[in-house]
Amino acid sequence: MKLSLIYATTKNKMEAKQISLALLEERLVANTMIIENASSFHMWDEIMKEQSESILLCKTKDSLISTAIDKIKAMHSYECPCIITIPITGGSQSYLNLIIELME
Repeated sequence: MKLSLIYATTKNKMEAKQISLALLEERLVANTMIIENASSFHMWDEIMKEQSESILLCKTKDSLISTAIDKIKAMHSYECPCIITIPITGGSQSYLNLIIELME
């Protein structure tokens, strides 16, 4: 089973938590982690922006990525949310096995 990490930024911890709980309830992800108060710098409408965001990390199997991304987009407050996937190509095999067990 192929696994990936979904990386998404949100406007705050509350939004990240709401998305996280929905993904978990629908069994679209094995687990999530929220990192608060990340400093984000980017250009938007030709203006340099700085804002605080929360990072949402989700571990899932590849076959659920599209559905999970659709759910994140549906719940997200941003017009164009940052949502990317990163393939999990290695790591602690016992931990990877736990993710797989959680996804069954």
